[in-house]
Amino acid sequence: MRSALLVPGGAAGAGLGLFTSGSPRIGRVLVGMAAGAVAGLLIVRGVDEARRRRMAMTALQLDEPDDALDLMQAVRAAGVDADMVRRDDLSRASGVAYLLRYHTRDEPRVQAVLAAQHG
Repeated sequence: MRSALLVPGGAAGAGLGLFTSGSPRIGRVLVGMAAGAVAGLLIVRGVDEARRRRMAMTALQLDEPDDALDLMQAVRAAGVDADMVRRDDLSRASGVAYLLRYHTRDEPRVQAVLAAQHG
């Protein structure tokens, strides 16, 4: 998907650099091409980020920070985009809970990592 916007963005930038100046200059064309390619990459990055934020998230609650950190590293090694969050939890004696957050679509991979750690 990135190359789908990178090439047209570079071509559009090169065209603008070529046709906006009175006489065509290679420097202006190259700068326009680079600017168009960067603009294409920024558009793709924004679309990817918006899509990622709309995905449903799941959280697995753990008691110990070391357990949460170990699980997060193992889950990330399995290719899951996960992060660890510390949350106040008054129902616990320590007053703190640790959450491993990940996308719902990655649930089978997280469960496989948990099974491998406990089995």
